[in-house]
Amino acid sequence: MQCPIPGFHNLDNYLKQYAQLNTKQIENTSSDVDFCLQAIKNHRENALILEKTYSAKKGPSRIIHGDPKIANVLFDKTNGLAISLIDLDTVGPGLLQHDIGDCLRSVCNRGGEERRIDKVTFDLDLCELTLAGYFKATGTFLTHWERNLIYDGTQAITYELGLRFFMDYLQGGIYFKCNKPQDTLEKALVQFALLQDIIVKEDAIRQLSLLPALLRG
Repeated sequence: MQCPIPGFHNLDNYLKQYAQLNTKQIENTSSDVDFCLQAIKNHRENALILEKTYSAKKGPSRIIHGDPKIANVLFDKTNGLAISLIDLDTVGPGLLQHDIGDCLRSVCNRGGEERRIDKVTFDLDLCELTLAGYFKATGTFLTHWERNLIYDGTQAITYELGLRFFMDYLQGGIYFKCNKPQDTLEKALVQFALLQDIIVKEDAIRQLSLLPALLRG
């Protein structure tokens, strides 16, 4: 039986680990590295909004999957419907916005997760369809306050993943499966490029998260 990874989505802890790395020595060594350094610096506070809001409001912690990207969803070949989630080592208490956000991050990126930075975009039509399906299945499970934080969860989880990929690159590719450390740098670039597009589309994502038609399913 797999045991949950402790503190898997604790962004504050990841940032503390990042602060301990010697990033000064690699600044401006390439435009790609500089892009990641600036993204981490510029979007840090916004990425922490979800955690800070839940801490201040004492919002509910729920059982979440922890890594519901599209690669961890099994589909029925005959009807195309999702039938199961796999990779359960991240299941445990957490914030549903991390789960919803990670799903949106993965499903709505037209460029995919791998090395296609020029194709990266957050597709609002796919976002609407995904949320419509989620709200139809969950009904009124989420409060208005929780739904209003779906955008914050989406941009937080995208930032977190970009940060973790970049940290892994700095450490020589010791956590994520890769052929060479450059692979994790490229993955970080994809996430930070996606984050920029998510931020540009903040108003639209927030509106979709609260749209009455979607909430009725």
